[in-house]
Amino acid sequence: MNESISDPSLCASHTHPSSGASTNMIVRDLASQCVKCGLCLPHCPTYTTLKDENESPRGRIELLKALAEDHLALTPKVKTHLDQCLTCRACERVCPAKVEYGKLITKGRAMIKQHPQSPKIHSLTSTLLGYIVAHPKLLAALHWLLWLIEISKIRVITSKIHLPQLIGLGKLNQFLPTVSKPISFKSFYPAIGARQGSVGLFLGCFQKLTDPEIYTASLRVLTHLGYDVHIPKAQSCCAAIALHSGNTKQANELIEKNVNAFEKLFDAKVDYVVSLATGCGTTLKDYPDHIDAEKTQTGLHHSFATKIVDISRLVLRSTWPENLKLKNFEKKIALHSPCTLKNVWQTSDHAEQILKRIPGSEISLIQDPFCCGAAGTYMIDFTNISESLVDKIVDELKPMKVDILATSNIGCALHLQQTFKRYKLPIQVTHPIVILSNSIIF
Repeated sequence: MNESISDPSLCASHTHPSSGASTNMIVRDLASQCVKCGLCLPHCPTYTTLKDENESPRGRIELLKALAEDHLALTPKVKTHLDQCLTCRACERVCPAKVEYGKLITKGRAMIKQHPQSPKIHSLTSTLLGYIVAHPKLLAALHWLLWLIEISKIRVITSKIHLPQLIGLGKLNQFLPTVSKPISFKSFYPAIGARQGSVGLFLGCFQKLTDPEIYTASLRVLTHLGYDVHIPKAQSCCAAIALHSGNTKQANELIEKNVNAFEKLFDAKVDYVVSLATGCGTTLKDYPDHIDAEKTQTGLHHSFATKIVDISRLVLRSTWPENLKLKNFEKKIALHSPCTLKNVWQTSDHAEQILKRIPGSEISLIQDPFCCGAAGTYMIDFTNISESLVDKIVDELKPMKVDILATSNIGCALHLQQTFKRYKLPIQVTHPIVILSNSIIF
């Protein structure tokens, strides 16, 4: 390869608690990093929406610190303030004290989960969803079932009689698009033409149900750029949902499963582990922050984290073969940058630069600085806040008259797609790499 795609600045400076440190102590120490300057407040979507100090990063840090030191009771109100954090990490990006807010809120939720008086964490829908995505065989069975329901028109009938709402799955049914037939993957796809490198492909979980096109598009693009693509069969959910809900045990199981699955590829000299969704990629590269200190001493989790790369970054920085031709694409595209890309990876122009290479493409950037409100299962659990945030994006999009909205995070895609349906806007939502793939001339 002609240059390194891995950027050290994109790999968090993973600091680990000493062996045996309690979650409370970790939360207390992380919270003590905050100097209470308040520069984060105007960048926080929940604070700007609700105008409540407890809904700001500074307020939540104080709540977590008080809980960690047993100076505050865990009431439903306190827990709601913490649960309503979108974990967009915009505060972390602008913090002059470099408070590790993402790690703090994750550890804080784990601390709350361990609390004997902890209330119910999630709605039935999000709890069920978290369990299903953590079990690949169950997810695969559900995929086949949903596809059969789709093609038999049972879903249309059940929706008309509001059956999903009656059994507590109404919100999930709203966000679930048309389910495609399950696809199977080979373990290896060879490079087409001159070989440029070798990568492992992280598939994720829920994306298999909602956006299977990204897989075929990614394989087409990567192999045509000259990459051998390996797909470990034993991989699972990235653990984001488990971490956001404070389920440390389940998260650790998923982390170990994924690291072990991809470890076998390291001997095959795989250059990178490619993430297709920025939310998954963020979680994967932060694995060393979420495991016990003893395990990090082996170096395996850190090695895995440093190999993580977002597909748009890899595609942009790769050498494009001279015979790779792109056809004209005459549709108006609005490009959305997910929070994980802006605030954690701290870059948002890779997809834009890729799309600009496509002849005839007309690209507009969404300027709204805040989270779209998806945030994993947040759009299901806190619908009012979520919709108030995404409505701002809709207001910006309406005068643009775009045909397609491109975004590289599955949660954002589902949330925006459902919102466009709610507003009856004829805007297609897709991944930037799908647009690129459809433009390749074979």
